Amino acid sequence: MRKLASIQKIISLTPIPNADRIELARVLGWKCVVKKGEFKVGDKCVYIEIDSIPPSDNPVFDFLKHSNGKMGRIKTIKLRGQISQGLAMPLKMFPALAKYQIGDDVTKQLGVTKWEPDERNKVSIERSPLYMKRFHNRHLKWLYREPWRNWFSKWLYVKTRAKFPQFLNKTDETRVQVLGDVLEKYKGVECYVTEKIDGQSITVWFDGGGHMHVASRNYEILDHDDYMWKAVESENIEKRIRTLYRDAKPRYLFLQGELTGPGIQGNKYKRTRYFIDIFNVGSYENGRIEYYGLDTLNYCQIEVGLHIVPVLLVGYELESDIDKIVEMSKGESVIKPMLHIPREGIVIRPMKTIYDNSIKGMVGNRISFKAINPDFLLKYDC
Repeated sequence: MRKLASIQKIISLTPIPNADRIELARVLGWKCVVKKGEFKVGDKCVYIEIDSIPPSDNPVFDFLKHSNGKMGRIKTIKLRGQISQGLAMPLKMFPALAKYQIGDDVTKQLGVTKWEPDERNKVSIERSPLYMKRFHNRHLKWLYREPWRNWFSKWLYVKTRAKFPQFLNKTDETRVQVLGDVLEKYKGVECYVTEKIDGQSITVWFDGGGHMHVASRNYEILDHDDYMWKAVESENIEKRIRTLYRDAKPRYLFLQGELTGPGIQGNKYKRTRYFIDIFNVGSYENGRIEYYGLDTLNYCQIEVGLHIVPVLLVGYELESDIDKIVEMSKGESVIKPMLHIPREGIVIRPMKTIYDNSIKGMVGNRISFKAINPDFLLKYDC
């Protein structure tokens, strides 16, 4: 689980040229701008990651509010030519957190929430956007008014979404900036590097009876008229997988990828139809998840006819240097080179899947992480 807010240590402080009031602090693998003299090296701080939304009822965060009073999210910004990612605040500003130690997660204690760019992931499972009207006949509109709506709601609405299945892992790669110890532990391990695509997460899986299901990052999609189902159908995923298994049912198989196309994240890649780039293939059985490696991904592309995320580098020996890996994330997307747009970032995984139960926060205990391109974050105000 990602720590949106945590207690951390100021590792270093560096002057910023032509800046008298601010300096650059390093927290974990992050660099963020702080007020000059506010910290000393070794001080504890409350660090809040980018893509976090602080609570609006705590006055210490009022400086982040917009003119309309709505709390803003923490984004990548550029000050005096220096990229700043995250917010470091003195621990003394939060007396209730004095007992916590370096590394402790204080997300819940502060009431910090994660910013979700995908509107469909923001609503709870009980709210009406998860349902659609069963009838659209104008003569039956009165049924949807009170008190009839309250009396017949189970009959009037059909459920279109369900909770994401607990036996599968959501797609939420850990950022390299918090993995200094992991990089040192696995330094020299041969890895492959893929482009991280800016779209919507999509998961396709087959249950014990061989029936196919589709989910967004947070919900199973029950409505087969939904655009995610349409994307799966346009890619012919079910037929391709069943052909692969021939007469056998593809029980417990799952695929995870990035959905792009019209209306999704601004369609940065200018695609004229829905497109799914697969980045995870695996199986689940008896409570155990197994992720397959690059060979399986390549097989899915060459033999099955599915699309996989662009592979940028094979045989990369992992370096214990966060700054170098972030620098690797920079560059243009190879999806449509003629557009000359910055890629969102990169994802790094060992050539042979490695599981490590001792590392907290790694999805599925698998060594796999991302580095986001700062140029992408600045260009698209992320």
